[in-house]
Amino acid sequence: MGKQINGGPRSGGLVGLVHGLGLLIAGVMALSGMLLYFLIPEGGAKLTSPAGGVAEIHELALTFMWI
Repeated sequence: MGKQINGGPRSGGLVGLVHGLGLLIAGVMALSGMLLYFLIPEGGAKLTSPAGGVAEIHELALTFMWI
């Protein structure tokens, strides 16, 4: 028990890189979405300067998420 069979599939490589980037992008979107929730004024008025910058980051992450 606890021993790995020799010649088994190796983890990592390109699959691990793509999976890790996806998790990173999802984390950035979650964090920026949470910040937008607290920064956008009630009633949906025009975005303030900090909220506008966070919205740009969120949209950029969104673009890479769908690629």
